[in-house]
Amino acid sequence: LFGTLISFLQIPQSELMMKHVFASLRSFINKFPVALFRGSASHCGDLCREELLDAIQELLGTIQELLGAIQELLGAIQELFGTIRELFGTIRELLGAIRELLDAIQELLGAIREKFGNIWGSLATIRELFGTFRKLLGTCPLHACAFLYLMMRSNYEFTGGSGCDRVHWQNTSFPSEVKDLTKKIHTVLQATAQMKVSQ
Repeated sequence: LFGTLISFLQIPQSELMMKHVFASLRSFINKFPVALFRGSASHCGDLCREELLDAIQELLGTIQELLGAIQELLGAIQELFGTIRELFGTIRELLGAIRELLDAIQELLGAIREKFGNIWGSLATIRELFGTFRKLLGTCPLHACAFLYLMMRSNYEFTGGSGCDRVHWQNTSFPSEVKDLTKKIHTVLQATAQMKVSQ
């Protein structure tokens, strides 16, 4: 009987059959402990061997399942690294596009600076002219008025390039007009003084 039960352990059985075999072994050992513990040592050795083999087979099955899970995990990690690599590629392309956009903005700002350079130069020249007018107004109001009059009715040439830096008085009628206007003002002042004396 014991050999028959051991042979059931040696042949792969279903889970239900194995439950019945172990129940029969437990019942046999409980009823006839002398046959196992005081009888032939081969019975105990066979039982221990089969139990160890079953335990090892279960352990090997568990190890196989664990290796399968590890393999699936490695596959998932590989897919994750692939996704991360694609993400870094997209980020690199995005940074390249941002760099190109910044270069385009820099070129646009340079073009705007070139376009409006002459305007800033003209504003600086106008500021300079009104500064001169203010100084003349503080020293001699008549000269200041003459300067303002000539400045409004004359067309002055400005230096080109990156901006208008200063008034270019050469090749204009400004000096002669200033001289004529000064003479007229001087004549008017002399006539006014003579009229006061005669009164």
